[in-house]
Amino acid sequence: MKVLYLCILLILSIWVLIMVAFFSCSTAMQQPPVQQKPVEKDIVYVCGLAKDWTTQVEDNLRRVDSIVKPHEIILITAKKHNTTLHMKQIVQPSHLPPTRIGRIILLRNMCLRQIENENSNNWKHIKLIWVDTDMKIPDTALVEAKRELKRDSTYDVVCANGRKVDEDIFYYDVSATILIDGTFTYLTPWVYDKSLNRKIDFREINKIFPHNRRLRQNKYVPVKGCFGGMTIYKYPIYSCRYKHVVKNKKNKFYNRYRYNGDAKLCEHIPFHFCLQNRGAKLAVNLDMEVFWSGPPDDA
Repeated sequence: MKVLYLCILLILSIWVLIMVAFFSCSTAMQQPPVQQKPVEKDIVYVCGLAKDWTTQVEDNLRRVDSIVKPHEIILITAKKHNTTLHMKQIVQPSHLPPTRIGRIILLRNMCLRQIENENSNNWKHIKLIWVDTDMKIPDTALVEAKRELKRDSTYDVVCANGRKVDEDIFYYDVSATILIDGTFTYLTPWVYDKSLNRKIDFREINKIFPHNRRLRQNKYVPVKGCFGGMTIYKYPIYSCRYKHVVKNKKNKFYNRYRYNGDAKLCEHIPFHFCLQNRGAKLAVNLDMEVFWSGPPDDA
């Protein structure tokens, strides 16, 4: 009798398991498949300014297109040029500010507005590379830029290690560079207000940003300001824009970064402080070397 009782319990247990399995399968078949969200890809733009259409400008942009493969190249130019290169050319206004920095501020913002208009003001997945089109940009720098776009590094804004062409031991973009301790790297004799900065010279600057790879302790040098002829923005720009900061003797914050007797302020400095106030971190990538081809036209 006891054996019979156990057999009945065993049969009932098996029956329960079969029914549970049946209803589980039935329910699973009735459920719609889980819809996987499509992966949102980054949209890479390249922006550049070109007063004159030279073979160097065209060569740089062709290699940028070939190596980096951006979504779009936007060139702000004095006039449209005949070229087979696929890019958007935007002609600058006929009336421009009288100073070089004032002109650059206006033209750089034209490119940012174009990107914003094409993406309904949404910068979330946009990455931007600014290039000085008249620089000497080796393929190695462009390959490093492409890697940087995909690299999940600590830094959101990554500047090139800009060197002087004929004497590449010199780090050239001192008007845009601010060290992590706030020191302005423009050479001390020519800063606007010497009392706001400690003394600095090329020897120290080139030690911080070495050209010789054997002297580099790290790939990145964290900074508060930089450019170097090519900069990658992996951080959403949103409402940050290049702006003209009126000279004011009481504004010691920006006066610290002015240079020459007319108190120029590089356009990258206010722009980068805007991004940093939103949480961006800046660095110079020492492996991303580009070379200056000569002094800009100044006014």
